[in-house]
Amino acid sequence: MAATLPAVAADPGTAESVHDDPPEESTAPTEQVVESEQLAGQAPDTGAPDAGSTDTDDPTDDDSEGADSGASGTVAQSGAEALGVRRTIYLAASVTVVMAAIVAALVLGRTYTTNDATLARDSDITTVARQVVANLVTLRHGSADADVQRIRDGATGEFLNQIGDTTGGFAAVLKQGQVDSIGEADEVAILSSNDETATAIAAVTSQVKNSEAPEGQPRVYRMKLQLAHVGGRWLVSDVEFVS
Repeated sequence: MAATLPAVAADPGTAESVHDDPPEESTAPTEQVVESEQLAGQAPDTGAPDAGSTDTDDPTDDDSEGADSGASGTVAQSGAEALGVRRTIYLAASVTVVMAAIVAALVLGRTYTTNDATLARDSDITTVARQVVANLVTLRHGSADADVQRIRDGATGEFLNQIGDTTGGFAAVLKQGQVDSIGEADEVAILSSNDETATAIAAVTSQVKNSEAPEGQPRVYRMKLQLAHVGGRWLVSDVEFVS
């Protein structure tokens, strides 16, 4: 540096220009100060979260809470739907049970009604058959006409015609032979029946007295009877002695 300075001074123009231009001020210290001030104004970066920030500002938490709420809502809705389905199933099952009970009651009631009607009908048939059989084997020569008329009262159809055709002769035979017969139906069974006709069979016993056997003789018969429902009554339409 000492060797060049004299050379610069020897040139007047150069020296003048050198002295006229003020020396440039160094900006390095100023920049360092500004940087220092900026650094001083900033908090050191320690990696810790800013105290001004809170957890509520984290969008991840909001998303998580929204997802949880959505999941809870979905679960609640699914539970409600399942409960509704179960209630519907229970209701349908209850209605089915009730309807089945009603149908069963109606069927049973109808069955009982039918059975009651059938029993009542068969009881009437049995009673009539028993009475007609008793009338046929209970005859006295002293009341022959009344006995024959009693048989006629329970007869219809072909059987009534037979009784009508033989009334005079039959009563005469009873009187002539001094016949007295007392009997009854021990058992009566219905072979078939409906609301219009019936077939019955009867086991009959009687004690017969006449002029040849005044002490009386036991008799055993089996009679098959055909019955018809006429005018609200059961009447015998045919009688057949069977072995």
